[in-house]
Amino acid sequence: MAEISYRNTKFYGIRLYFDITEDIEINIRKTEQILNYLKGQGLLIAADSNARSKTWYYTITNQRGKVLEDFLTISNLYIVNDRSEPTFETIRGSSYVDLTVVNNQLLRHVTDWTCGIQESCSDHKILTFNLGMVRQHKPINNTDCVGIRYIVKNEDFGKFDAILASNMITKFNCENEKEGLGKIDQELCNKINLYEDMDELVDTVFSYITAACNTAFKVSRGAKHLIKKTTVSWWTEELTALRKRTNALRRRY
Repeated sequence: MAEISYRNTKFYGIRLYFDITEDIEINIRKTEQILNYLKGQGLLIAADSNARSKTWYYTITNQRGKVLEDFLTISNLYIVNDRSEPTFETIRGSSYVDLTVVNNQLLRHVTDWTCGIQESCSDHKILTFNLGMVRQHKPINNTDCVGIRYIVKNEDFGKFDAILASNMITKFNCENEKEGLGKIDQELCNKINLYEDMDELVDTVFSYITAACNTAFKVSRGAKHLIKKTTVSWWTEELTALRKRTNALRRRY
């Protein structure tokens, strides 16, 4: 781990290796300790994950990849990798095991990620990117993602579900509209897996979720603020605990 400072900018860079012969939970627990120690600071992680996931452009997602996906989600960590050639390549094959990961504080500062442009003396290719200030010229360690806080009530979730389902059905031309949300959800999963431009897909789904929130929920006063704990208003500590418990049960059985 290295602390990097330049003028008013400070963040921490970490190199992680997830040993393929070890349970990935061991590496995740170590990473959690680092996150707790550096809470509130800009963080950039260069990781050899030894895990497969469609999120970082594998054709399949294995169990290690699923566990790592869940950890990144609940920890508000973001993969910077763009679709590219494999990050690791030998005469026996190639893979996308090398990940560039950042937290909220650095998300808007990392641009122009590339793979393999420079020569490498290793089986792992050199990953490059630019890291700088945002337009507002705020220090990296003082910047979080800006969002909207909603007043969420249980009786409003029915309206939220209906609006979101209607928008998604229209966008993706679902054929199981009258078969219930379970069938619609499965059809959406199948269609989403065929998408090639994941950035466009994420932007589209996020816009529909935001639209449903704006219609179903009231916006609190002083809506725009800096979100310190989560990037979405509806994520709670209870959901975090339930996700961890689900993952533990999945690994057990």
